[in-house]
Amino acid sequence: MTRLALILLLFAVPVAAQDKAVKDLDGAYTVKAFERGGKAVPDEVKKGVSAVGIAGGKLTLAVGGKSLVATVKVNAGKTPAEMDLFPQGMEFEKGRRFLGVYEVKDGELTIVYVEDGERPKDLKGDAAGATKLVLVKK
Repeated sequence: MTRLALILLLFAVPVAAQDKAVKDLDGAYTVKAFERGGKAVPDEVKKGVSAVGIAGGKLTLAVGGKSLVATVKVNAGKTPAEMDLFPQGMEFEKGRRFLGVYEVKDGELTIVYVEDGERPKDLKGDAAGATKLVLVKK
């Protein structure tokens, strides 16, 4: 019985740390920068993202009058910290996962992710197919 309790405790600690890391991201954000493949997206696209929020492990983007939602999973123990986004809704294929990295620094949340391919290795966002969002917490 003691072994079982110890095993459960060893698994619970990392899960609790990850849950806290996701909770620490909660808040309303504004878009400071938005890039694809290392180049700024056109202003009309950036302005089309009217709101960004993270709450309860869900990231919501309000884009062109539609809400796009993704479940957020993080591994804050990696450098850079890893973030997986699991988009929801009819716009996306079921079971799809966007691989990314993120950093929280000086009130800014930087997320770099790819919709297809390997997880970015850094926060530059200049890899082919990479999308970079720099968000400022309100």
